[in-house]
Amino acid sequence: MTSKIERRVRLSCFLALLSLALMIWSQLQPTPIPVIVAMSVGQGIGTLSLILYLVAITRDLKQARVLEDDKKSET
Repeated sequence: MTSKIERRVRLSCFLALLSLALMIWSQLQPTPIPVIVAMSVGQGIGTLSLILYLVAITRDLKQARVLEDDKKSET
């Protein structure tokens, strides 16, 4: 069974590849619709991918106790 962190990273990778496919489509067929889709939908998916990746890395570092919570470090 995979952990939540691993699932988030896998989803992030899938979304990044999907975003990249939209960007490539707009380069291979430079008509208005593919370009607009790549620049709006592709950028949104790519941004979501980055956010998921950063959340997964942050949670993994907290789980490994590399990053401490603010409340725990004050006491």
